[in-house]
Amino acid sequence: MATSIGVLGEVECWTDDRPVDLGHARQRCVLAALAVDVNRPVSWQQLADRVWGESLPRRAPRVLSSYVCRLRHALGRTGAIGIERRRAGYVLSADAEELDLHLFRRLVVQARTADSDDRALTLYDRALSLWRGEAFAGLDSSWLSSVRERLGQERLVAELDRNELGLRLGRHRELLARLSAQAAAHPLDERSAGQLMLALFRCGRQADALEHYQRVRRRLADELGVDPEPTLQELYQRMLLGDRTLAGPMITGSSPPSPVPRQLPAEPAVLVGRGPQLDRLTAARNSSTRSCRVVISVIAGRGGVGKTHLALHWACQNIDRFPDGQLYLDLRGSSRRPVPPETSVRTLLYGLGVSPDTIPPDMDAQVGLYRSLIAGRRMLVLLDDAHDTAQVEPLLPGAADCAVLVTSRSQLTSLRVHGAHAVDLEALPPDDAWELLVRRLGAQRVAAEPGAAADLLRGCAGIPLAVGVVAARAATYPDLPLSVLADEMSPTSA
Repeated sequence: MATSIGVLGEVECWTDDRPVDLGHARQRCVLAALAVDVNRPVSWQQLADRVWGESLPRRAPRVLSSYVCRLRHALGRTGAIGIERRRAGYVLSADAEELDLHLFRRLVVQARTADSDDRALTLYDRALSLWRGEAFAGLDSSWLSSVRERLGQERLVAELDRNELGLRLGRHRELLARLSAQAAAHPLDERSAGQLMLALFRCGRQADALEHYQRVRRRLADELGVDPEPTLQELYQRMLLGDRTLAGPMITGSSPPSPVPRQLPAEPAVLVGRGPQLDRLTAARNSSTRSCRVVISVIAGRGGVGKTHLALHWACQNIDRFPDGQLYLDLRGSSRRPVPPETSVRTLLYGLGVSPDTIPPDMDAQVGLYRSLIAGRRMLVLLDDAHDTAQVEPLLPGAADCAVLVTSRSQLTSLRVHGAHAVDLEALPPDDAWELLVRRLGAQRVAAEPGAAADLLRGCAGIPLAVGVVAARAATYPDLPLSVLADEMSPTSA
């Protein structure tokens, strides 16, 4: 019967992949306090301090004894792990490898003494895969907080050691997303900053590497009143001079880089008119050559007027302008539950190839990572059906190389502070609406009943979606006269 205890995340116990009920949070605190010192006695006083600190309950010995008794009963069913009472205190008896914390530490030691970089990298990956989140997640005591912080530092050092190996093996491209997430989560860690700078430099993004150094330098000065350490300063100077020795080894045995995101839906089959609006979108994009701002265009209009069709048509016709990828997000702003910004940012990060376990938990860090990943890349971000400005602002890139198309039933006038271009969409003029119906049904069928066709279009009020619905119904019944459809749409028909 295989049994294991995990504290690198929520405190859990599994037997043959089935969870063991460990009881309420305070009882799980007792198990966590014993697990940290597996196979070593923990005195009653130490255990009570670890679980309650200065907030000891009345009859603490009796309460603690009851917790231990319940845990002993739960663990006793596993047959492999138990809690013993000895003169020196309570002891959690188990093979150290059955506890993820101690297995993590053993694997890290093995990685640091491995006889090859590839072997070390494998061991680091295995060790770090044991983490399911923050240590002792959901539990709280002053002792647990201090151990949690210490373990977090152990994890970070192991991650940085693993990154060092990856860079040494020439795997900078596959590491880039992970390094960006790490630098965002630990903005004052200079080793993390240096690793990201080196990966950016080796990926041909020298300007981004230098800019990241300046951000770190300013933050260190503002928050700690210090300059970057000499090692980081030297790396910056070497990059500034374009030192070719920083290029690193040829990539061997590395995974291919993440694919370029191509998320646009299919281009609409029919788009009629909208010439002035298309010209405005193109002119806005061309303005990026004269401005340092990201180009933002807001296509606004009522429901069914064709905002998404216009955006997709322009995007597909200009796809060569965005060779580094296109991101698409339906914000569902006209529904009862618009997509919240925190969900949208994570979705965009997934589209950029960031794995879920490397996304920082903090929303600001996620936004920073997103903007870092698309900086210097010629990309299009299409945000469809936005509800308001607050839903859009966190998703805006910071670089002029990118373009953003936003569709919305609202004008989103607040976006003009970011230099957004307004493209208002009204109903189709009669001639364009007629052409749309002809292209959907065929000239012969429309010409056979021009009066009925005119009645249909009058009922559609120039709304492309309404014309499309009517045309689809007519196409479904090719022998049905258009006059019958017009009568059905007439407000006087019963």
